[in-house]
Amino acid sequence: MKTALLFLALCTTAAFAQPNTCGGLTSVTDGQQPVYPPIARAAHVSGIVIMLVSFKTTGEADTAQIVSGPMMLRQVATEYVKTWKANTYSGPRMCPIVITYQLTEGSCEDHARKNDSFQREDVQHLTVYSEAGMICDPAATITKRRHRFIFF
Repeated sequence: MKTALLFLALCTTAAFAQPNTCGGLTSVTDGQQPVYPPIARAAHVSGIVIMLVSFKTTGEADTAQIVSGPMMLRQVATEYVKTWKANTYSGPRMCPIVITYQLTEGSCEDHARKNDSFQREDVQHLTVYSEAGMICDPAATITKRRHRFIFF
């Protein structure tokens, strides 16, 4: 019985322990804000870009190797990650980075507002949100006046 309880206690603590992944990567500073590529937004392309990024001992991102992701999103994701500055570490490290690009549906009332936003789930996972490009008919939003004509 004591052995079973000890085994259960060890399994529970191992399940809740957070492993120190990627060589002690604990913090990342963005050099710029991530953007959703306009061509990808217009084509309604969304998806997940997975890459392996190597960091120098000083924390600067050195190289980024794309593992998978939509072609229209790869270049902008690579450029964004190369502006990162991570915490210093005693040796070089290579970390998997996942950037999710997600489109949301907009409406014709706010179609002029195309502000990208992002949310960082943790140090290695980021989601970039943007509104899908849409064409709105301005005539549909203009109210027509009624004209009354008197015919003789």
